[in-house]
Amino acid sequence: DEEVVGTISYLKESDDLLEIFRLSTDKDHRKAGVASKLVAKIERVAAVLKCPRIKAETSSAQEPALKFYVRNSWREHARNPHTGNFLHGIELVTFLKNVSTDPDCSAKEDQQRDRKTLPVVKEK
Repeated sequence: DEEVVGTISYLKESDDLLEIFRLSTDKDHRKAGVASKLVAKIERVAAVLKCPRIKAETSSAQEPALKFYVRNSWREHARNPHTGNFLHGIELVTFLKNVSTDPDCSAKEDQQRDRKTLPVVKEK
């Protein structure tokens, strides 16, 4: 019996850029490495697709997300006003990360990360 504790999706924007969007971790499993492992899988996808850069965007109101990207060696690329009438003062923050396009290198990094297992979640 397994439970989904995190999700991620990506879009190949161009030959050299993947965009991560919809990265989410269940509130009961945050700070357990779930998001880091999900992003590591997308880094592996980028290597296989020979995309040397990955982009992620979040709002300036998402302080834990901002800290996550900075802590994981992403570079803040831009801040732009969030469009729309209902989000005054909120900025859209764009992060970029350069990744290896050598699938063997990325696979080794995945193996090292996978040694740190995630907690097993059982229904109560």
